[in-house]
Amino acid sequence: METNPVYNLVIEDKIIGYYSFFHESENTIKLDNLFVLPDFIGKGFGKILMNDFLNKLKNIDGQKVILNSEPNAETFYAKFGFVKIGQIETSIKDRYLPIMELNF
Repeated sequence: METNPVYNLVIEDKIIGYYSFFHESENTIKLDNLFVLPDFIGKGFGKILMNDFLNKLKNIDGQKVILNSEPNAETFYAKFGFVKIGQIETSIKDRYLPIMELNF
């Protein structure tokens, strides 16, 4: 977040969500953060952030987006066409993050 742009969603002067991304390789964009404050989850704000991100991809060179999903957010990303391609283990025993991909 210190080296890449961060796009904030602000309501009444309060940041309620944000996302950031970077080029992981020539053809791959990594969505490294997409976050909505817990009180605002389920109210369409994640969709606003994701649609803004996907809109930005139209002006960016690349062929696919990858991300490491919070397990509870896997369904959210699937609604936008992301598919699970693997998983990575976290520092918490028996907890895994889905690795998801979207080709564009």
